[in-house]
Amino acid sequence: MCDQKQSHTIKSFVRVRPVIDEDIASLPSKTIPPMCVVVDQDETTVVVKSELYEHKQFRCDRAFSQLASQDMVYAKTIGHDIKRGLLERGRDLVVLAYGNTGTGKSFTIFNSGI
Repeated sequence: MCDQKQSHTIKSFVRVRPVIDEDIASLPSKTIPPMCVVVDQDETTVVVKSELYEHKQFRCDRAFSQLASQDMVYAKTIGHDIKRGLLERGRDLVVLAYGNTGTGKSFTIFNSGI
């Protein structure tokens, strides 16, 4: 049975992956296209831009642009919760990472220092 004093929350984080060399090599023009997924200045809104459809906005607890470093993403998302929740208090923590193969999910969860 859950203790009523405990705080159970679900947080959503989004990271826009930077364009990598393989992406550019696969393009006919070999130039970086304009970003179609942009993190708004409030860092809680992701805007998907399209020339064919209306722009769509999605809100989350925190969004990271393609310029965010790996250490910053880790520290601002699960790094603090792992240290405080698991290591200091022995509580359960579930991390669900969703995305394409090779986009950094495991690296974000485990970081390079763990």
